[in-house]
Amino acid sequence: MGLGFFSPGSWPNDSTRGMSDQGLLNMSPDDIMMLMRQNMLQLLDAVGKANTKKLAVLGHGEPGIWQDWIRITAGTKLREVLGLQTHSGKTYQEYFGKFDFRNGRRIDPKLVPAMANAMGYAAWAIMGYEVFKEIRKEHDLPHLKFQVGIPHPFDMAQLTGLYIGGDAFIKATAIEMQTILRAIPAQDLVFSIELPVSQVFVAAASMLGLGSVMGSYAANVIGRLLDQIPEQYRRFIQLNLHPCWGDLGHKSVMEAMLLPLHLPSPLKRWLCRKLQGVKNVTRLVRPILKKHGGCNKGGHVWIVQLPLAVGSQQAPTATQAYLPLRALQGFGATFSAGLTHENASSEDVLRALFAAVHAAGKFFFGFVGPRCGLGRCSEAQATAEVEQAVLIGKTIG
Repeated sequence: MGLGFFSPGSWPNDSTRGMSDQGLLNMSPDDIMMLMRQNMLQLLDAVGKANTKKLAVLGHGEPGIWQDWIRITAGTKLREVLGLQTHSGKTYQEYFGKFDFRNGRRIDPKLVPAMANAMGYAAWAIMGYEVFKEIRKEHDLPHLKFQVGIPHPFDMAQLTGLYIGGDAFIKATAIEMQTILRAIPAQDLVFSIELPVSQVFVAAASMLGLGSVMGSYAANVIGRLLDQIPEQYRRFIQLNLHPCWGDLGHKSVMEAMLLPLHLPSPLKRWLCRKLQGVKNVTRLVRPILKKHGGCNKGGHVWIVQLPLAVGSQQAPTATQAYLPLRALQGFGATFSAGLTHENASSEDVLRALFAAVHAAGKFFFGFVGPRCGLGRCSEAQATAEVEQAVLIGKTIG
């Protein structure tokens, strides 16, 4: 029988690689929709016609500015709305090193509609859905849902450079979600909550024994976000959770943070593996599932994408590494194993999957997929990793 395949949120466009930020911002809607169609078709081709019935969701692949949404949406568009200096560093050190963090900064509520417009989630989702409908019909995939990536409001606030201002980001995100829900039938729609900054904060807080406290905060913000959405829309919302470690130039945030430290390389690698381990993922995800998982009345979380291969690290092959996953059982969600890696053989990935299944249980995983950040690969590399993930998923049954 095998596992289902969980498609990546982003897909690479070799044709726009190296294009300037302004060039990406100036792309016409027709050009964007053409790239969305290309992304979806390339992904379906990589999955293979015989396997598309096991595909859970399909998104627009984040073409154009969404290939670098951290730099362009947060670092440029949102900062312009807020009257801040824009930042476009190509690495994490360049990007965050330019921030002028000021604790206590507040946002004028009058700016919230402009912030929502700068986020642009709705405009891109509505364009993508039109393409999605055509492709779903062409390929006879009536079960397929359209996935829309939505950065967690706390994460977007931090990436924009604001420690304070979360309420404004929650309200702006809710405006965009409502616009999407008015335009796209709820039964066709899944929101993927992106959690790169929350995940890093959980890891950092865990060194002080406060990782789960940060996880609870992330869960509370999701609750506040959902509360902003009218009941006639809110009750139909389905969420996927995407805890990840960030991806800018194929480096995780944690790797980038440890890079400048004057520590022996083996010690850095050990510390990075420890901080990016499954335990810290569960510290973020468990409080969210406890509050919003399908076991709750009105629970919204459907699938959790688990980042098991991270940055330069392949997924571990030892069963012990995955034992913390047992803390996520019983909350009414299913899980996708993000396992593939450009340096990992199929044998490596298969050993990692068997280890995870042995630790968490045969029925814990419903899906397998590639690592996050696939949109920053080449099209050929992304295709190879999807093909590998589909092949590996067939082995579990």
